[in-house]
Amino acid sequence: MEQIVEQAIVLADAEGIDNNYVQTRPAPSELDVKRRRGLPAATLAGLPDQTFGVPTSLPWAVDLGDGIGRHPVQIYESLAMAAFFVTYVLALRVRAVWAMRHGFYWMAIVYGAQRFVWEFFKPYPTLIGPFNHFHLMCAALVFYGAAMIARDRRQVRPA
Repeated sequence: MEQIVEQAIVLADAEGIDNNYVQTRPAPSELDVKRRRGLPAATLAGLPDQTFGVPTSLPWAVDLGDGIGRHPVQIYESLAMAAFFVTYVLALRVRAVWAMRHGFYWMAIVYGAQRFVWEFFKPYPTLIGPFNHFHLMCAALVFYGAAMIARDRRQVRPA
């Protein structure tokens, strides 16, 4: 970890930014300054451990400072879970049975399913066919949620 931080500081110094992230060169644009400030954080947040998306030419690709447009998988995941959250809260407001009795299990299913999809956009090595180890864990999470809902439905509950 120390080596990564040192590399980020060296990179920031090479870009003309001191250790306090104060601009020391002639004034570039505000966006350029923000990008340079975020580069060490972007390096710490995904490049070394490959939690970034695979390269893409889509218009919403993100550049983490290495000049390569990548799928913003963190944004995809955040939007998917935000959609589940809104759906869940609305379902609770009308006291929907699925939300009241199985909300946690549905959250596990939705999280596992959406994460399963996003894993295709990450550069992890595969284990079985096109699937990596995260695919297998996500599939297990979906199975867990579905099994718990099925178990609850089989149990006879007194009225």
